[in-house]
Amino acid sequence: MHACVYLVVNLFIHGLSHWGAISRTWTALPLLAWGLGLALHGIAVFLLGAGSGLGERLVQKERDRLQRQHDGT
Repeated sequence: MHACVYLVVNLFIHGLSHWGAISRTWTALPLLAWGLGLALHGIAVFLLGAGSGLGERLVQKERDRLQRQHDGT
């Protein structure tokens, strides 16, 4: 849904700048900034989300490290 809104809004802004209703100089800024935010959101949802298991692996790694540290002292 977010990608669809991004596409529609940026096409609208591009259309306005192309037909002279607004200045072209700034139209790339929302495209790049919003695109970066959208990409980071996608990474957070699809790569780091609950189904990825990354959080669980990191917690287990820390538990193992603490256990080794405790056993060694």
